[in-house]
Amino acid sequence: MRDGKPVQTYDPYEALYEWPLFVGKSWVSDFRIRDYARDQTTSLRYDFRVETVEEVTAPAGVFKTFRIRRDGPDDRYVVWFAPLHGLEVKRNWERFGSHRLGAGTNQFELLSHDVKPGAR
Repeated sequence: MRDGKPVQTYDPYEALYEWPLFVGKSWVSDFRIRDYARDQTTSLRYDFRVETVEEVTAPAGVFKTFRIRRDGPDDRYVVWFAPLHGLEVKRNWERFGSHRLGAGTNQFELLSHDVKPGAR
């Protein structure tokens, strides 16, 4: 929402996770994005897979994570999810030139946290 008006909506939601997670698991997410600024609706199909379990270091510390990869026709998205904390620790999103928003990258790292392991 921006100024009380929708900017973008998803129908249904993008299935970023499918529980339980384990190495080798894969799933598909089919959905539509409505971009109100561009007056566009785009249908998308993304293939997700849990590639491995690995330790990741971020400014917030060292975490045992699942590395999950999402491949789409116009982008690549990799996320490191720490199940013990229920947090995304790191994320890399690379858009290719064919993406509706153009080429670009977006990176995220967890800077700090106060969550105790196992607490939700």
